[in-house]
Amino acid sequence: MIRLDTVGLFAYKENMSQIYTKAGKLVPTTYLKLGICYLTEFKTILTHKYNAIKISLKNKFHKILKQKEFSVKNINKFTLYQVFTILDLRNSNIVTVQSFSKGKGYTGNIKRHNFNRGPMSHGSKHHRLQGSLGAGTTPGRVFPGKRMSGQMGFTKITHKNLKILELDNIKNRIYLHGNVAGTLNTLVLIKYNI
Repeated sequence: MIRLDTVGLFAYKENMSQIYTKAGKLVPTTYLKLGICYLTEFKTILTHKYNAIKISLKNKFHKILKQKEFSVKNINKFTLYQVFTILDLRNSNIVTVQSFSKGKGYTGNIKRHNFNRGPMSHGSKHHRLQGSLGAGTTPGRVFPGKRMSGQMGFTKITHKNLKILELDNIKNRIYLHGNVAGTLNTLVLIKYNI
């Protein structure tokens, strides 16, 4: 099997809607607005012992906001300070999208892990408490990974095999079939094969 080079572009999640496909089917759609992406660095076998490119997201003042390195076999396909546009996604129907999910803050075990609550009446004093952690038994400690209350959300989510429905060159938008994790204006990494 031939391994294709994978590179990625940065975009911002705009909103979700529904659009009709050419077959007349109504599908959920996520709008992504492509950011200003430049190729800012080459890494070759002579200098770094491997071939890679670094793609950076810049704002309108040309300040680097985010950058990511991608391993490629042939760096001759790229030029330094090359600008990536929405037209680079024309040959890709399927993409992989990475983003951070919505943060829920510090949550209890009922919201975070779907635990059952205790009795609400008859003198009960443990309505939403977790219960025993098992630390009194052998080996007398709480194992790592025990389901407890804590930070919920704001984790990196990867959506694989999302279909590109449409590319809007005028509005610089990408229409993806399905949902993408995160709030509005969440920074999204779109990976595609070249």
